[in-house]
Amino acid sequence: MFFLPNFLSFNMKILSFGISFAAVSSSVIELDTSPLGFGFAFSYSIVGGNGLRMRAHICTDSNHRGEEYSESMLNITTANNEAMIVPNFIGERSRILGIVSTGFGSRFATELANQWMMIPMHRQLILNPSNPSNFVYGGILGTTRSLSPDAFLVRVSVSILNVTQELLNLDVPSPVEGPSTSFGISPGSRLDYIPSNQMRDLYFELQSRGIESYTTFHRDRSIAEISIGDLSDEIIDTLPTIQYHVHCESGTSVIINLFGRDYVGPRSGRRRLLNLKSFPVDRGVFGQPTLSKIALYIDNRNRTIGFGEPL
Repeated sequence: MFFLPNFLSFNMKILSFGISFAAVSSSVIELDTSPLGFGFAFSYSIVGGNGLRMRAHICTDSNHRGEEYSESMLNITTANNEAMIVPNFIGERSRILGIVSTGFGSRFATELANQWMMIPMHRQLILNPSNPSNFVYGGILGTTRSLSPDAFLVRVSVSILNVTQELLNLDVPSPVEGPSTSFGISPGSRLDYIPSNQMRDLYFELQSRGIESYTTFHRDRSIAEISIGDLSDEIIDTLPTIQYHVHCESGTSVIINLFGRDYVGPRSGRRRLLNLKSFPVDRGVFGQPTLSKIALYIDNRNRTIGFGEPL
């Protein structure tokens, strides 16, 4: 569940490319969103090569400074089955893993996509959208400038809600305020990382419900990970809700709720490992559990990050 209680208008301008290649405004590339492997990916081949299709895994490493790039061009097939010929933006050192760095100073950002959106729910990577609001519910994007000049970093408050799923089915719930911390954005992470205090709160909430829980710890004895017994889907739907309040500009509130079915992982023997982990320090990461629910918008020119509800 995703809410934008207030509205922030955001006027978009399309910046023309200073390089020559076949690119169409609002080009949509189909994402591979398989839960197996390294995050979200799309397919490409080398122009003039043997036609072998390879996978490009999206990450958010800031710049990949020092990378060497070959002069080859990439052939990417759009969702409309059109060939999109673009400069190579996969560095030689990361080619073996097929990692695409999308940070503000990356070649992807400076030579391919001045702005882009990722909507895993609909298997979409949208390059240079002419109107990003067309891809989100109500045309509403909550935006904020990144806390870092290089990496995607936003300020977030995290709360563990002591209410049931049924009580959360309200049109516009009030955000639960708490201490804020910086959150990175990592499409390559299969986990969300939350502050250790909220991981502790989640553990105590599970205990209060009589949920069989197991923990691993950091060196400072804060909880690193939690696994639970093999519960039924009906019980999982009643587990505590993790609420993220992303602090955006101009008073805009972005509320993202993760329910039990969003953060409980698949069965492993008689247990289920939660798709959550904590850092021993006060910071967090939006990984696949959260990114799978939202529309993420990045404007590389203004270092702006936006969050919307997929249509």
